[in-house]
Amino acid sequence: MKNKRISIVTAILILQLAFLMTETTKAASGDADPTFGNNGSLMYTNPYTSGNIYPSYTLVKMAVQSDNKIVVAGSETVVSSGITHDTYLLLKRLNANGSADTGFGFLGDSLTFKNADIQVSDVAIQANGNILVCGSFGYYHRNDSANSFFVARFFSNGILDTNFGNGSGFVITDFLDSSSANAMAIRSDGRIIVVGATYSVSADSLKFAVARYYSNGTLDTSFSGNGRVVTGWGENRNTANSVVLQPNNKILVGGTARVNGADSFALVQLNADGTLDNGFGTGGKVSTDIGEAGVIYSLALQPDKYTTVNGQKILAVGNIYGDLIALARYNPDGSLDASFGSGGKITTSAGTTPYRKALSKKGFYQADEKIIVVTANIDIGALFFQKTSVTRFTLSGSLDASFGNSGQVVLNYDEGGSIGNIGGGLQSDGKILVNGRDFIERLLP
Repeated sequence: MKNKRISIVTAILILQLAFLMTETTKAASGDADPTFGNNGSLMYTNPYTSGNIYPSYTLVKMAVQSDNKIVVAGSETVVSSGITHDTYLLLKRLNANGSADTGFGFLGDSLTFKNADIQVSDVAIQANGNILVCGSFGYYHRNDSANSFFVARFFSNGILDTNFGNGSGFVITDFLDSSSANAMAIRSDGRIIVVGATYSVSADSLKFAVARYYSNGTLDTSFSGNGRVVTGWGENRNTANSVVLQPNNKILVGGTARVNGADSFALVQLNADGTLDNGFGTGGKVSTDIGEAGVIYSLALQPDKYTTVNGQKILAVGNIYGDLIALARYNPDGSLDASFGSGGKITTSAGTTPYRKALSKKGFYQADEKIIVVTANIDIGALFFQKTSVTRFTLSGSLDASFGNSGQVVLNYDEGGSIGNIGGGLQSDGKILVNGRDFIERLLP
């Protein structure tokens, strides 16, 4: 009987120990998701590799479909014996678990626009599953060494959609002497808004550039008369990097502008007809001196439950000189939201030594209203090697200590020669996706 009692006690102790070990090893918020790819990550490999011919690839931005499949846009250059041959626009689609979607393109990859000199900047999914890509076209293949806005559309299977752009599958749009498209958004009625910058040689002037297209790719002439808006601040150093749409279809554009000699966070809000919204900031414009060399790379609207008749609060994510993440949150009228950070602004360290140049290229809200910021941390002194970090903030702007290491996760990838090609997104279960030049990782929420 005594031995039986000992056996029972021993069994209970073993069960308790097993429970404690399980609790100790339980996956935590910010950990790599072992059910995705190879223990949470996927290094991009190309199905065409053979012999001494291999791809050099750059993944730029991602979008998540409603079925949680992942579309990543960028470029691929085929290299043979160290010599560059052909460059393509690359679209890659993955299943929700990170495996290649072999029903897309060829074994999950779509390669188009061979040697067309296209610099991809953004990707978005239309309501019917078609895929839009925007970027810049033409620097090397035009006699005037100028760029133009470029937008292309693909069917959901990765084939170029020649119903878009008068039978070509793409459109090219000029503003001033040279223009670059940096981001886009899609209205609920299918109209497409693309933003970037346009440069005048004679005036030595760089301005925000905004174009709106009908869903078939033709310019929407109900927008500013010709489908295009050029605007900015008078010191002529303005670049738009991000765009979001308010629920009332007003267009909010974010970037950087030189104001009173300082590069600042810059926001412009346009009415649906392309005119400046006088109810926003001063004459439709807001500039914020958040620190030296301030620049917005990403915008996000606060979750829907905070929507007012004037729109939603606006989160701006970027950087300032000194290698700091910079965030600001604005009320719908463009005033700073005093409930966020210090007077509506936050600056914080963006990485660990020696990764000392920060580019925060993506920011978004989780369903629980916490804020995710994806940052490229670059060691300028080591051939531009880059690590990517993910930082999480609470709704009020403090670092979320429950995420990763005191609010930050540094991903274990070093990338040479690729500065700031990073993106991110959320799947419907809240899992966090991040891409760099040649990897995709999924983190637990």
